[in-house]
Amino acid sequence: MQRILIIRPSALGDVARTVPCLASLRRAYPEARIDWLVGSAFVDAVRAHPGLTGVIPFDRKKRSAVWPMLRTLRQTRYDMAIDLQGLARSGFFAWASRAKQRVGYANARELGWLGYTDKHLIDEKLHAADRMLRLIDALDVPRVNDLSLHVPDEDQQWLDQHLAELGVSPGRYACVAPTAQWGCKCWPMQRYAEVTQRLLEQPDIDHVFVLAAPHEQARVQAGFTALSPEELERTATPPTTVGKLMAVLAGAKLLVCNDSAPLHLAVGLATPTVSLFGPTDPALVGPPPPGFFTPPLGDASAVPLPEGSSGQRVADLITTGRHRVLRAPSAVGRTFNYRAHRDDDTLISELTVDEAWSAIDQALQP
Repeated sequence: MQRILIIRPSALGDVARTVPCLASLRRAYPEARIDWLVGSAFVDAVRAHPGLTGVIPFDRKKRSAVWPMLRTLRQTRYDMAIDLQGLARSGFFAWASRAKQRVGYANARELGWLGYTDKHLIDEKLHAADRMLRLIDALDVPRVNDLSLHVPDEDQQWLDQHLAELGVSPGRYACVAPTAQWGCKCWPMQRYAEVTQRLLEQPDIDHVFVLAAPHEQARVQAGFTALSPEELERTATPPTTVGKLMAVLAGAKLLVCNDSAPLHLAVGLATPTVSLFGPTDPALVGPPPPGFFTPPLGDASAVPLPEGSSGQRVADLITTGRHRVLRAPSAVGRTFNYRAHRDDDTLISELTVDEAWSAIDQALQP
């Protein structure tokens, strides 16, 4: 096997969770050319990975770039293409590669399976990272459970300069990521503001970075009006290219976030996290379960938070190594189609600031 193509264009969090497949293929084929077809906005997430030969950017908004990309796929003459996305578009890319062996899910959505020579039925009710690795298992390639991401050098240099300008040392700042693509995944912005205030009270935290895309920053500012001028001076919203975002996360003491891309980047960068979940199931899309990491980071355990006045558990906290997941009480043990909830934040709003802070306080302990 001399030339291998990984197909996983999006989304950013899913791209980050695909890295163990790259690590597995690289160990099995140390001399092979391994390229990754990835969304052009997400190239920085993987381009510095030592196991990758090259990236093939896909810009879905620029149709004129599609045909040159397809020509590159054909001219490279891949021996194998692996579609880890499982949609019509990614299945088409697998077919268009003309690879001798085209591997994908037999239950790929949108008839994506039509583009494959080798189809494998993989249960959809598996953790997202595990499900992709099942395709690697089907190739008799031993797993390498390594989610490690690598910050591009120029983005690390930018962070070093940015922190120096702020007078902040690496490891003495925290991050909060209060947004997500779907409103139903978003904990109320005012509660993130209150968490930020409490973080700034901690003796070993000098600064808080609020992570948001440019189009989200007005909403963040509107939700953070309770911060005093002194507190605002100790918060910042850094530039949010993927590479810079990775650099900021890699140097952080802690990330507090929704179920969103920063969570999955932080996992790959070994940054401790406290994540808040509403309709999405952390067993499927949260930090991977114990035994997945290389080396293992610890056992997972369900930890009841303080009881409410009713005497009932108010939320579930699941701890896996460096990562703590807090799920709304009404969502525990249930499955939801988050897309049907769209911007309905009823579930995630069940989580209180005190519940979140209890998990954060645990994460901040040495």
